[in-house]
Amino acid sequence: MCYSTNFGVTSARTQYNHGHLLQQLQNVHVYLYTLTGPPCRTCGNATSFSITNSGNPNDNVGRPYYACAWCPIRDKKGWGTWADVRGVAWDNPVCYCPSLWPSRRDKAGVGSVRWAEVFFCCAVGNCSFRLVEWAG
Repeated sequence: MCYSTNFGVTSARTQYNHGHLLQQLQNVHVYLYTLTGPPCRTCGNATSFSITNSGNPNDNVGRPYYACAWCPIRDKKGWGTWADVRGVAWDNPVCYCPSLWPSRRDKAGVGSVRWAEVFFCCAVGNCSFRLVEWAG
């Protein structure tokens, strides 16, 4: 189930003009900068807001994100989503959410099993959408 009630766009993407969608996308950070994010896709608990530290090796210093403190999936907490719109673009594939948001283009970081792999994922961390971008 997707957590889409607080993101402002719950109808089909085709029902809105691109100007309205762009405004919605630019304003999504208003919701994303709250202390409690979307539910964890693994355990259902709320994810918590945090900011990457100055030692982040993946060019993400100071970047806001959500993670689940209850799930030991990655390091000591389960990954939620980035709390910004970096990598989200209208020509990205749509994810599995009923709101038909465009996905986020991201790259697996240092320490990941899939280090440097470029992929698309749900922009707001609601669904399990993941599509690897193949080079060549």
